[in-house]
Amino acid sequence: MSASAPIIFVSSTCHDLTDLRAELAASLQKDGFTVKLSDVLESAFQVIPSATTIGSCLQNLLASDAVLFIFDRFYGQCLGGEYGDKSATHVELEHVLPPWRGRVQSHQDSRVTAVSNSE
Repeated sequence: MSASAPIIFVSSTCHDLTDLRAELAASLQKDGFTVKLSDVLESAFQVIPSATTIGSCLQNLLASDAVLFIFDRFYGQCLGGEYGDKSATHVELEHVLPPWRGRVQSHQDSRVTAVSNSE
């Protein structure tokens, strides 16, 4: 974990969950966390000019202390290219599991899974 505020990357579809993502970010920030949201310019998300959109997301995800995945009814747009018929959230989930395998903590209700890099 970071010496300062722990950094949480929020992974989900964006357009259909705008309000939920905003409320979640506000709540996490109030509790002392730094939040990375790819769709919010004011968040801690860093756009990497030399990377693709998904490349920026994956780099931000790996530079975070924890990732919060939110799954709802909408799968998201397929990325195509090297990712084929996978959505960004799907690619992010696959990308985060190998380095954190064995250290994953999960909380599930019908719509939320939290993955933490805590040991």
